[in-house]
This record gives sequence, C-alpha cells and structure tokens, in this order.
Amino acid sequence: MPTCSSPMWRMKRTELRGNRGVRSADAVHLASAGVRQCDLFLTYEKESTRENWDRLIQAQVVEPFTNTPQFDLRV
Repeated sequence: MPTCSSPMWRMKRTELRGNRGVRSADAVHLASAGVRQCDLFLTYEKESTRENWDRLIQAQVVEPFTNTPQFDLRV
C-alpha cells in the first residue's frame, strides 16, 4: 500500500492542488483517500466546495451524520 511519502501519493496531491484547484489541506486528505482507494470520504466542507471531489477520488463524498441526540448543555 502506498504511504504519504510515496511518489504516487505526492503526484496525486500535486495534481489535486495544481490542476483541480483543491486547497492544500484538502488535497492531502483527498490524495490519501484516493491512493488508498477508499469507498467513502467524510467531510464537513460545504457542498459547493466538495462538489466534484467524488470524481477526483472515485469515492462517495458525504457529510457525516449521526442520529445521536444533541444534549442541551446550557445551564
């Protein structure tokens, strides 16, 4: 499996940053998911920002969801 120091990972990160206009931090995460061939990528990025990410890494890109109730922490 390629690691974050592998040439394949660096090439994917550089491609995402340069040719695709993805921000640096996002490119690091997307390159990692793409090289590792993840099926699912979770992010809290705005939908407009992550609009084409699924095609870039061939994975489903979604916002995490939980049906755990939110507690009211106000006293």
